[in-house]
Amino acid sequence: MVIDRAPAVNAPLLPLHGTAEGPADGTGGNEVTAFDNAPKFESGVRKESKPVQVNYFDGAHHNSLFTDAKQYDETVRFVAALLRRRLAGCAGSTQRPNKRLLHWRPLPAAQREH
Repeated sequence: MVIDRAPAVNAPLLPLHGTAEGPADGTGGNEVTAFDNAPKFESGVRKESKPVQVNYFDGAHHNSLFTDAKQYDETVRFVAALLRRRLAGCAGSTQRPNKRLLHWRPLPAAQREH
């Protein structure tokens, strides 16, 4: 189960999860993405002292990010603020931010895992 993989995480995580997500929501959720798993995975990652920043969307379903303008706006603001904080830590560093993070585009539908 994905929860058991928390110790293997080696990168900061940003789970964005709807509280109404699950196999019965009819919007693409399944047993793996069911909301009940999200807090368990978050707890497992935190227990391993891995960096995680979570945002739970009250009442949102699996694909609400793409169908709910309010959630989309909230997500963009949340991610932008997180990136600003993370990239601010690069100031004065010789390490450059990963350009792929700054120019993110969603995968074409044919390339997405379902």
